[in-house]
Amino acid sequence: MCSLLGILIAIFLEKTTRKTGKNSSIAPSQTDKDNTGKRSKKASGKGVAPNWMTGENLRKVTVGETSTVQVCDSCGADLSDVEPSAREERIHLDIMFEVVEKKVVAETRDCPKCRTRTKGRFPENMPGPLQYGVGFQAFVINLLIAQMLSLRRAVELVRAISGVRMSQATCLGYIQRLHEALEPWETAAAAHLLTRPALHADETGFRVDSKNQWLHVLTDDSLTLIYGYPGVKRFSNGDVSV
Repeated sequence: MCSLLGILIAIFLEKTTRKTGKNSSIAPSQTDKDNTGKRSKKASGKGVAPNWMTGENLRKVTVGETSTVQVCDSCGADLSDVEPSAREERIHLDIMFEVVEKKVVAETRDCPKCRTRTKGRFPENMPGPLQYGVGFQAFVINLLIAQMLSLRRAVELVRAISGVRMSQATCLGYIQRLHEALEPWETAAAAHLLTRPALHADETGFRVDSKNQWLHVLTDDSLTLIYGYPGVKRFSNGDVSV
């Protein structure tokens, strides 16, 4: 009888206890907030704080105008010489994408004295017939890395807002150059994490070219290192294939 009573009490407590990510299989993101999830007033919410930095090539144009009052709406008296008693301001924001195209023409001239042909020099940042500036490159990298768009969607978006058709190979070249530029930082970050007494490690699976891959995460209280690794396939006989 006592055992049956204990079972009934346990069932009652289970049904009346609020389910959380700690006492059930429900994901924490699907449970209600409680006091244990309170953060400081400066915190913006769950996860990493958003980055509100703007690009150095941001061009903001402000146009102002004043809606004056010339005639009284009630009696029609002239108000052109009357000082305003109050002012109310409203703001209208819009976005206009602007492509800045710079053309440089290099002349070639023949010396009448020695017959030497001399050609004008192009700027160092124009090594070929067509190149994209740092603004284009930074925007593409942001779409692919920060916003995690696919190559196809990134190219389509750039074309939609600028009319410029970029190749996927060009976009991949920017990612490769970014990887090479950050390689010293990655080496230093790995060396730093190896010296820490404790680390948080996690991993998640994803697909690349229809193949399984792993995304590994290592972090401490100062930096986070994320890197991919080919998926591991296990056969029925126990063999492992990477």
